[in-house]
Amino acid sequence: ILLTGCDVLSFLEYTKKDKPSGSVTENELPGIVTGIITSTDNGQVTLSWTDPSDSDLASIEISSSPAAVGSPWTVLKGVQTRVVTGLTNGTTYTFTITSIDTSGNRSVIQTVTATPNIIYYTVNFETNGGSAVTSQTIAKNGTLSTPTSPLLGVFTFAGWYTDINMTTPCSFPLTITGNTTLYAKWSSSSVLVTKNTLNITNTITLIGVAGKSSRLQGRTVNLTSFYMGKSEVTYAQWYEVKSLAGANGYNIPTTAGQEGNDGGVGAAPTVASGEPVTKLSWRQAIVWCNLLSKIEGLTACYTYGGSPIDDSDDATACDNAVLALTATGYRLPTEAEWEFAARGGNPSNTTNWNYIYSGSDTVGDVAWYSGNSTTVTHNAMTKAANLLGIYDMSGNAYEWVNDAWYDTIPTTPETDPIGGTVGTQRTKRGGAYNTGAAYCGVGYRISTYNKISSSIANQQNLGFRIARR
Repeated sequence: ILLTGCDVLSFLEYTKKDKPSGSVTENELPGIVTGIITSTDNGQVTLSWTDPSDSDLASIEISSSPAAVGSPWTVLKGVQTRVVTGLTNGTTYTFTITSIDTSGNRSVIQTVTATPNIIYYTVNFETNGGSAVTSQTIAKNGTLSTPTSPLLGVFTFAGWYTDINMTTPCSFPLTITGNTTLYAKWSSSSVLVTKNTLNITNTITLIGVAGKSSRLQGRTVNLTSFYMGKSEVTYAQWYEVKSLAGANGYNIPTTAGQEGNDGGVGAAPTVASGEPVTKLSWRQAIVWCNLLSKIEGLTACYTYGGSPIDDSDDATACDNAVLALTATGYRLPTEAEWEFAARGGNPSNTTNWNYIYSGSDTVGDVAWYSGNSTTVTHNAMTKAANLLGIYDMSGNAYEWVNDAWYDTIPTTPETDPIGGTVGTQRTKRGGAYNTGAAYCGVGYRISTYNKISSSIANQQNLGFRIARR
């Protein structure tokens, strides 16, 4: 067949759109790709599209200008994406995209432009009251090396965590894929911190209950294993934690807590800071426990309306506090836990279990009381410990326990009793530096109003110790 120049031109412009139904022409042009999307990153551009529906489509050809290494690239039918790497950041590239069928026919050229750039993310450090750590800017998919450790008084930095509840520790180097906040967790050499921390002043002692009932205060009680502070909370410990209240959204009055029986109220610790904190309310004690739990990334034990109690001046919340024994945080011991620990934690050891005082029948061996104290408090853990290695459960300072006061203790068997749950009076145990020996007995109970009151001057002999599961 002889074709003129005009005939050739007409033939080349023939497309599927123009072809008669049912005809097949080897030289028709393939359809074009549609829905082209570009995304840029550090030194690269990702192209994606939808292939034309031609049954004889073979591949898609992509080229760039300026030419990148490897251009042009052939992408087989059905892949519908191409990552072009090795590009110069800040340079605008024009990409041409052409469909090719099995006969080698090429579609009309499609063009698209894109400019690769480095994507940066910010890594912030929430130090939870510690010294500031400068934010870092890291390229996408770059790695963060171990950051500077913050400082917080005598607290020990326990590592960075990836979640605000501090349950997932961070491993370095850390690949950064988005804006990130890391959270500092703290432990302390003087405030008791975790169940497994060793060689600290106030290590929590595990009291494993042997799975059998114990007779306490005329009732049969079954207790779940728990941890108890080895000593009463000292003023130094109280002050360290209380000073972080504001930074953690908590309120404990700056004047709360006294150094021993006659030291400064709310003042900076002195050489007497190893004496028990006194002159604090039950409300302040439980909020302090919740604050310590938050600092260490633990679940608060005391809640009201489903939220942790964080204000010791909120009488309604504190006086109606809900205690979650199964929470991971710190709390006051229940009255049953307190007496179980004071008696040595082993009912089978009848000698220790039946001692009048915590660890002895001789009060002066284990307690600072009116007969030997010269009417002042003394440093914690300066008398003998009981069978569990716990100190000062008799004498030195009375100790708040969790239970609201009730005159008559139930006689029916109970499991993990928490006593009364609401009220303006709470129970205290253990006797103090200015009480007679009888008040230091492991079975002696007494109540006190749960708030600071000018009419209750003897709260200068009242402190607390902490417990947890």
